[in-house]
Formats: sequence, C-alpha cells, structure tokens
Amino acid sequence: MAERLIIVGGDAAGMSAASQARRRRGPDDLEILAFERSSFVSYSACGEPYYVGGYIIDINQLQARTPAAFKAMDIDVRTQHEVITIAPREGKVTVRAVQQGTEESSALHVMLFFENLIRALSIFNGLRSRYCQRALLVYQRFPEGDKTQ
Repeated sequence: MAERLIIVGGDAAGMSAASQARRRRGPDDLEILAFERSSFVSYSACGEPYYVGGYIIDINQLQARTPAAFKAMDIDVRTQHEVITIAPREGKVTVRAVQQGTEESSALHVMLFFENLIRALSIFNGLRSRYCQRALLVYQRFPEGDKTQ
C-alpha cells in the first residue's frame, strides 16, 4: 500500500512541494492529495496587488497550473475543500467540502501544511512537537486566533 502525503493549502508553495514529492516518488509508492479552500491552486500571491491594481485583467493569469495539470501528474487536488481537523496520532484528517458542507475523513501518513499558522494551530488535535514550539509561542500571544477570515 502506498503512503499518503496530505498537502494543506494549494498555493504556489504547497503545489511546488507536491510536484517535488511526485518527482522523487512515483504514484505506486506515494499518493499525493492536496486540499485548497479556494477555487485556485498554484497561484502567485505576489501577483495579487497587480490584479487589484488593474495591471492584470484576468485573475487566471496568476495561476501557474490548473488542477487538471496536476491530475496528469497523479496529484489529486481538491479545491473548495477545507481541512478542519488534523489528528496525527489517529493518522487522519477531516475535510469539509466548502459548497456542500459535507465532511469526510482521510488517512494521513505524511503531511505538509502551507496555510495560515494561527489557523493551523487551531485545527491540530493535541499535537505537541519541538518543531511547533515557536509557533505555539506566537499563538499564546494572540489567543483570539486569526480575525481576517
């Protein structure tokens, strides 16, 4: 059985990590599943001011690759899906389909997180790690969480 890599956040960093993982390990050895809350993946956040300022007219120009392009690379991309719970000890994530409001659980072997740090800390289920210590300090200073959403 292939290991499953879960990517949370489908922006340029998340999809770059997915592509690099695919180059290193084939689909028989590693299943790659990416969840993105919005409708866009592999987009250039750096270009957003140019879109807002009217220098870029078509927002699709900010998208380097589409979900179909990733499917051709055996990377399963699910847009309009939000990871709401990560339970590393149980080896699963819970995901909500944004438009339908339905939830599903997915097995987790390896995970990479490319989203807002405060939001990330709010959905981890009891994870304690030396890699999270600095992030936890930030979270303790701002316990109200991310108010931008």
